Amino acid sequence: MKTYIVKIYFLLTLVVFFEGYTYAQDAQGLTFGGNSTDMGCSICLSPEGGYALVGTTRGNSNGANKYYFILLDSAGQVLQEKNYGLSNQDILRRVIPYQLGYIMVGDGYNYWPWLYDSYFMKTDKYGNDLFSTYLQQNGWDNGFDVLPTEDANFLILGHSRVVNPKGDISLSKIDDQGNEFWTKYFYEDFNIYAFQIIKSTDSQGYVMIGSKYGFFDVLHAEFQTHDADILFIKVDNNGEEIWRKTYGESQHDFGNSVCQAQDGGYYLFGSSQSYGSGSFDMLLIKTDAEGNEQWHKSFGGTSFEYGMSVAITSDNNLYLLGSSKSFGMDGSVDVYVVKTDADGVELWSETIGGSENDFGESLVVTPDSGCAIIGGTESFGNGGRDMYFLKLKSNGTIEVLKAYSPLVTTNEIDVFPNPMISSSTFYIHNSIIKSVVFNLFDSNGKIVKREKYSGNTFAIKRRSLKSGIYFFNIVSQDDTKLIFKGKLIVN
Repeated sequence: MKTYIVKIYFLLTLVVFFEGYTYAQDAQGLTFGGNSTDMGCSICLSPEGGYALVGTTRGNSNGANKYYFILLDSAGQVLQEKNYGLSNQDILRRVIPYQLGYIMVGDGYNYWPWLYDSYFMKTDKYGNDLFSTYLQQNGWDNGFDVLPTEDANFLILGHSRVVNPKGDISLSKIDDQGNEFWTKYFYEDFNIYAFQIIKSTDSQGYVMIGSKYGFFDVLHAEFQTHDADILFIKVDNNGEEIWRKTYGESQHDFGNSVCQAQDGGYYLFGSSQSYGSGSFDMLLIKTDAEGNEQWHKSFGGTSFEYGMSVAITSDNNLYLLGSSKSFGMDGSVDVYVVKTDADGVELWSETIGGSENDFGESLVVTPDSGCAIIGGTESFGNGGRDMYFLKLKSNGTIEVLKAYSPLVTTNEIDVFPNPMISSSTFYIHNSIIKSVVFNLFDSNGKIVKREKYSGNTFAIKRRSLKSGIYFFNIVSQDDTKLIFKGKLIVN
């Protein structure tokens, strides 16, 4: 029987981890995705000082959306890329660091036709699935946010049609295996949403922000006969409502994001027709600890702006992120970032994008007091809409990030045989590398093998591996650097 040696080539325009994806870079950031629809929804800092990005992708899923995860180092180099899910309409809406990995929440069609279920996932620091489950409520459910509790469980904030068919806020407490302790529903006469939940400033429960009479995502509002208002709810540790506040006047006002203020109050952030100069402006509201409004500020021009995410720096300045048509290039929608002081006074603003539509969805403050942004772009990338990542310095300057480059380059790794029959041998030509960790994943991104090896040559055995396509990465033994990633076929 002949033995075939397969050379694995690495090109910047070819991603071997999941065929169909490419990484692209322009002077204003990084894009990820294929030639269809890809979108970034949430971002957080990684334990190593890089970034975890999540959203949804159609790049390699036969016309359906899948959960999408990207891990970057601090310089913007790609350490990991994964998609998960059942190849239906799957989206991850929030990622936060947890222990040495991440927890994520979103929603997808699951097994039931025409019904969404909330989705919860726990991963290691490379995004490998440790546990995932759909939270079935026997209705149409979306998952928007996740928060660890002090007793090592989790709160899942979402939207449900279980009690009120027009739509309720749902808040569930689950353990790390998805077992439900309780679920609470909050409703009005019409549809209501809540998108973010944080610990209350007095540590006696939680607060969550959303909209009364409905705002779902960028450029999509569910207008009712009544005007929409920003909704702010405080609950105790058992999910029981303590108080409920609304903000806004006779027009439509929407809430999307909240952060704590130094004085024990809160900053609420969203969009407003009631205040400002355009059809919609970004709106920032400052409240006291009981949710009573102290002041509000609007940001925007003569067209529309939507506010999506707010974050506070260590020196009590604020970053506001959204999308702007008033200031967009050639009349398009562009990413809109405003930095203010603690009193909402604008320090600077930036509009970022090209001649097509570009959206800002979520941001996080970086250790240098700048910010990192995730969203979507139609101006740059590989066609359709791509996930869009930007890093800004504290003065608003956009950082030009390095393109991805592996430690091992073209022709420096051999895998033989590939396809595998009973075993395959890996040979790394770089003599500097002394020891590695080998990770093997199935087509859904779940890890099926993880082993440490010393030296540049090692072999893995098939054992219980079923026939199919697998993906691997090889990392340094301290798990800090990606050496190579590729595809392994098992016959």
